[in-house]
Amino acid sequence: MNFFEYFHKDTKRTFPETDFTHMQLVLEGLTPSTLDECFLLNNIRDILIAGVEADCIKSRIFYKKTKDSTDEYRKMVSVLPDGGNVVMSDTVVQLIHGLTGIASENAELATAILKGMTDESGFDTVNIKEEIGDIIVYAAVIGNALGFTLEEAMKANIAKRAKRFPNGFTEFDAVNRNTVEERKILEENH
Repeated sequence: MNFFEYFHKDTKRTFPETDFTHMQLVLEGLTPSTLDECFLLNNIRDILIAGVEADCIKSRIFYKKTKDSTDEYRKMVSVLPDGGNVVMSDTVVQLIHGLTGIASENAELATAILKGMTDESGFDTVNIKEEIGDIIVYAAVIGNALGFTLEEAMKANIAKRAKRFPNGFTEFDAVNRNTVEERKILEENH
């Protein structure tokens, strides 16, 4: 058994079985008006807002590409139904678990890094390593729910980056991506 197979098996062993019934039981104290599709969609939109802002900062600082966060957010949420129905299933609950886990662990990682940037004692690498590991575990939860491993995701990502940066990283290639060709590569590695 390779490391990735072990990691996925251990993730399944050490995480609770989350399904729709479990979520209903845990949240049964909430009224139907608070635990509905709008509640879930609004929380996912909040996660998107944070992600869009982070992407705009990353693009500007590291790739010298200016993005309008309002436009980027509109593009991302345009795929979400506006007040429509969420088709709840065990898989959707597992995906929500993974997504919210990654978001919360990202906040903990950001806290640890910001503390290290402002603290004379420096970075707590033990804590930072832990938070990165937690993010990876929640990524595995999503992969498990959809039937793929982190190894498969990483191989597809490596193939995509090889297409994007055939001669190594350049700012030009980072800004002028061929997303259609990249999607083909990702589909070939699915």
